[in-house]
Amino acid sequence: MITCHVKYVIDPYQVAAFESYSRQWIAIVTRLGGHHHGYFSAR
Repeated sequence: MITCHVKYVIDPYQVAAFESYSRQWIAIVTRLGGHHHGYFSAR
């Protein structure tokens, strides 16, 4: 198992762009046989 921990600093004016990016990334990981556990944010 490989575990990655990435810390993103998100521009508050670009939240919609990050949401789009994250959905695409999850789809890619799933398509390639991986398990993406999502993104967690302290809102």
